Amino acid sequence: MKEAKPFAEWVSFYSSLDERAIELVGTFIEESTNDLTQLLSLSASPIEQVMAIALYDVISHYNERRSLIKLEAQAEIKAESSTYKADFLIQYGLYDHGDDAVKIIVECDGHQYHEKTKEQAQKDKKRDRALQYLGYIVLHYTGSEIWRYPKKCAMEAFFTFLKAVQNKWPTDHLLD
Repeated sequence: MKEAKPFAEWVSFYSSLDERAIELVGTFIEESTNDLTQLLSLSASPIEQVMAIALYDVISHYNERRSLIKLEAQAEIKAESSTYKADFLIQYGLYDHGDDAVKIIVECDGHQYHEKTKEQAQKDKKRDRALQYLGYIVLHYTGSEIWRYPKKCAMEAFFTFLKAVQNKWPTDHLLD
């Protein structure tokens, strides 16, 4: 893991920048903080908070296309006569593809809730089938996976998303 620079070093570095660069850095930090704060505020559990940070980090590396890739926490999805909440929804936002859109659901499954009983496991599987029928790719990560390897889980989810975009629209330039 990279060691972070001490705060004093960052302050010294930023104070040496041009005034316009400082303004742009400030805008970037403010926008990033607002986006991440919104994701974290909607995250319902500690493992979802960790996954929110990891997904945001991975997706933000594609920052020139940030507005094209949408990450939403606690997304409401209507399927049949039910409304489901997805822990996270990753979508491609360049065009309004409607039912043809690439939609990845990332679920953070804590042991205390998921598959604790046969009934809960059955409910989860039925939900997954309903969402898959609507064209969603549903990925589940256990709390243990997320705690141990948050970035690995986020990268796997994001690369699944990128692969789905490439398969659906081979000439799309998202992967350039």
